[in-house]
Amino acid sequence: MNEEKELHIDEGWKAQVEREKELLKHDAKPASATQPEEHVAEPVLPADTQHAPPPPPPPASFQFLIASLATQAMACLGQIPDDAGKPLPVNLPYAKHFIDLLGVIEDKTSNNLNEGEAAYLKATLHQLRIQFVETSRK
Repeated sequence: MNEEKELHIDEGWKAQVEREKELLKHDAKPASATQPEEHVAEPVLPADTQHAPPPPPPPASFQFLIASLATQAMACLGQIPDDAGKPLPVNLPYAKHFIDLLGVIEDKTSNNLNEGEAAYLKATLHQLRIQFVETSRK
């Protein structure tokens, strides 16, 4: 039972990728022969962020899960602006979906949360439901 596992490292994958690249070069038709070439501008990032690694994600927590779903609901209710500062379009069916997901979490975690978590979830759901009703009346 004390058999030592053998480690197998596949070194041939690099050669296979190179062969596939060469085949694609020979089989591919020039883009100009099939369709006009479009110029697509690359997004320009500020100089100080072009090579900076993205920040690490926040720690996983119950509050972050609730906040993530609530943010999605708020976006669907038109409460969060896009990058240009314009309100996102209202999407009531998806807003209801995210609010319902939070309701499922409330039901499934009943009597299993600490006092702070339960209060946070309850308050978040209350605010979202009020906002949903107000938005749907507009």
